[in-house]
Amino acid sequence: MCYKLFLKRSQGSRVSSRLLARTLKKAGLDKHIYRLDNASLSWLLHEAYQEYYTVKKSHTSLRQKYLESLAIAVAAQNNLKQTTVIKQLIEREQQQSVARKIRYARGRIRNGSTTTVTVEDSHGGLTKYYKKQDIEREILRNNEEKFRQSHHRPFYKNPLPSFSDIKDSLILQKQC
Repeated sequence: MCYKLFLKRSQGSRVSSRLLARTLKKAGLDKHIYRLDNASLSWLLHEAYQEYYTVKKSHTSLRQKYLESLAIAVAAQNNLKQTTVIKQLIEREQQQSVARKIRYARGRIRNGSTTTVTVEDSHGGLTKYYKKQDIEREILRNNEEKFRQSHHRPFYKNPLPSFSDIKDSLILQKQC
């Protein structure tokens, strides 16, 4: 970004001197950049992009190394096992990744709601559901199936209220 700002400035665009100073300090670059011409700035920007793309190719291994070094530091500071800490950090990374993908998918749908659900049946075929009641039923069935894998007992409380429950609560509110 620093090279872009200086390139804009050298091309005649207005760029705040304070912004230039801040970005120069954050980037850890020398002040000699103020004296460079367009060609030099363009070349430096190109080189910075090339370095960025080479680092970007190996981002997973670099992230893994960082998490391992972080786990060592956290484990030493809190007297914990390093393997436990690295597992927790990796799990947190995966959860953040899934949440990021869900936010992206929800942003793609304008109203933010689920419009279709595709379910695989016992024969391996796919069935799509479009109606609200069908979607809710399939999501609840899937959740119930997931949660019953370890508990072997029904839900403690039904996750969705029935119409009679809503009607009874409305009658009670009117009486009060």
